[in-house]
Amino acid sequence: MKNALLVLVGSLLATSLASADPIRPTVPIKPISTPSNVPTLRVPPRTIPTAVCPDPGVSSLEFAIVSRATPFQGRVRITGTVKNLGRAPYVSNPRQQSVYLYEVPASGPSRLVAQRAFQNLAPDEAVTVAFERDWRSSEEFPPSYRVMVGYDPDILLDSNPKNDDCVSSNNTRTRSGNDISALFH
Repeated sequence: MKNALLVLVGSLLATSLASADPIRPTVPIKPISTPSNVPTLRVPPRTIPTAVCPDPGVSSLEFAIVSRATPFQGRVRITGTVKNLGRAPYVSNPRQQSVYLYEVPASGPSRLVAQRAFQNLAPDEAVTVAFERDWRSSEEFPPSYRVMVGYDPDILLDSNPKNDDCVSSNNTRTRSGNDISALFH
């Protein structure tokens, strides 16, 4: 009985609301307009200035054939480049940062194949690290290569803001050795 009464009251309420007139404002609503003498600032999204800070980041990881022994094998060079991508100079002490190049096999641990310490980098200045090895493009599971920027563990605590990397997301790049094999085809 209670359920039937609830259904009846609910349906009466829904019917009365559905047939009710919409609520109209008592005062007319006028759109807000800006006076013509008030300047408006329009900033295109691409012109918003970026922070002026040092940013050593991996700018490239390149593969090149140095020499060919046969059409499908030869000597290759793997080159990693770290560049100050920021708009401020990177100024640091010696031995606080290095560029590392790793060979990453399909299974097993990575192997450090080259490293180079650097100290100061002006904006757009770069430091490279390279490694050469013999290559057979028929290798089924070639290794990948990873270049990365490594820092002294306490570099952010040394009270020197000129060596604080402001964008750490660009400090590593990995590339498949299949790209080297493709150079031979």
